[in-house]
Amino acid sequence: MISSRLVGQLDFFPGGYPLQYGRFSAGVISLETRPPPSTRPFLEFSVDVLRASALAVVPFDQGRGSIAFAVRRSYLELIVPLIVDGVSLQYTDYQVRADYRFSARSKLSLFAFGSNDTFSRAAAAGVGQTASEQQSDLAYTFHRLIGRWDYGLPGRAQLTLAGTIGVDDTAFTNQLPGQQDQSFASTGFILGERATLRVPTGQHLTTSVGFDALTILFNADLQVPLFNNIGSVPPPAFDPVVFAFSPRITQLSIAGWVEEVLRAGPVEFTAGLRIDRLKYAFVDTTVVDPRAVLRVRLHERVVANVASGFFHQQPPFFNLVPGVQNPRLRPQRSWQTSAGVELNLPGSIETRFTGYFSRMYRLIRNSSDVISTPDGPQRVPIVDDGEGRAYGLEVLVRRRLDRGVYGWVSYTLSRSERYVGDGTVVPFNFDQTHVLNVALSWDINSRWRVGGRFQLASGAPRRRVTGSFYDADVDRHRALNPTRVNDGSDTERLPVYHQLDVRVDYRFRWGPWRMSAYLDVINVYFAQNVENWLYQYDYAARTAFPGLPILPALGLTGEY
Repeated sequence: MISSRLVGQLDFFPGGYPLQYGRFSAGVISLETRPPPSTRPFLEFSVDVLRASALAVVPFDQGRGSIAFAVRRSYLELIVPLIVDGVSLQYTDYQVRADYRFSARSKLSLFAFGSNDTFSRAAAAGVGQTASEQQSDLAYTFHRLIGRWDYGLPGRAQLTLAGTIGVDDTAFTNQLPGQQDQSFASTGFILGERATLRVPTGQHLTTSVGFDALTILFNADLQVPLFNNIGSVPPPAFDPVVFAFSPRITQLSIAGWVEEVLRAGPVEFTAGLRIDRLKYAFVDTTVVDPRAVLRVRLHERVVANVASGFFHQQPPFFNLVPGVQNPRLRPQRSWQTSAGVELNLPGSIETRFTGYFSRMYRLIRNSSDVISTPDGPQRVPIVDDGEGRAYGLEVLVRRRLDRGVYGWVSYTLSRSERYVGDGTVVPFNFDQTHVLNVALSWDINSRWRVGGRFQLASGAPRRRVTGSFYDADVDRHRALNPTRVNDGSDTERLPVYHQLDVRVDYRFRWGPWRMSAYLDVINVYFAQNVENWLYQYDYAARTAFPGLPILPALGLTGEY
């Protein structure tokens, strides 16, 4: 999490995003940071029963530069296990930002940030001799340093140079009933550069050209069950084939793009082309992404828009490990199209209606295919010939801060599907047909403020389990599932997810400090949300993975 004092702009692009955003084939969340106010030194803190945070801003050189420090630490690992058995989590994050304005045309910023998060969960299904337990542990740590230089050129042209360096550490272990323990740990070293030049090329035209390069080096340690060789005899159950190895994979991407923006009266038309050269594992390829966006102002309060384009994304590196996964996976590709209307209504209300359709190709799917290699025939557990589609309608109604009341309502009606077998269409594992979010904040007066957030979403689909059979080759039970069919009767959904969070603030002065005491309650009515099912080893019984319980937090914030 980044301190709100350092957030400049947050955009969510479900599709049709600008060409500067490459290497993604789904939605993108873009966050632009900003320098904090630097007219005077500033100090802010917040502490409650779940977490503590602090922010300090120190200006220098008569406000031309500033340095900001922010840190946050939770102590959920002390609280949550007392409320929910078998669950533990904690998070820590930090940010350091330095800004300096050399002149009206030139400014430089350095932004360092990072996080350390851990999560552990254990649950059991069944009782007595038939009980089985699942244990999952996840730890993620990252650090980034981003440098950016903005320089204004003659003729209102703008040059931006940026670079980033960072490291990611991920560790995961999983223990499932009747299966061998699995573990995964990786370290990724990241180096990226970007240059963008934006030039007005006429009364109605603006041209943008850009270049970026990204290199990621992954070092990993894995312990996973290994597929038997073709024609081999399966080992006895007391001698499982578990393979431990330490692969190294490098992903390199070099891209260039050009974009033209035409503004003529009520019409704004953007068209461009992005070309990426991708090299990773056994793949060396070039992808081309043309994109276009048309915006037309139909009325001073009404804007219509249409967008279409192609997008590519490299496979995750852990799917490229030779001998275990498939180092020949091609980049995922999607064609995305959307159309919508934006309305600016009286009362500071903004409304957006957007319909979208996305067709996806080269998706990764599980497989039992056999390919020829220099070492003979080999099984390939995953291939890249999967296809899918996603379509739906998004509605956003937002009221800007005005007379103490602001908030938004967002609703998405969507379907995300995959093609299997001979063309059967099935729901994607993370498909959610209905997603509703409501947030509202009201400044009652100069001292009191209340706010709340409500979330509701359809449960994700899961393959229906009708029974099990005993597989003597591996000495464990396997689930029996219905045949895949188009009507969806072979799946069932998790229960509907719903949760209400409420916050009450009381503001007051304490000497030079502006203070606020607050009560923040997560999951006010203690909704018993189900995140997934855990089955007994023989699938004769199952239990739910619960979500977070009610978590009240009484806290205090201060600003100086």
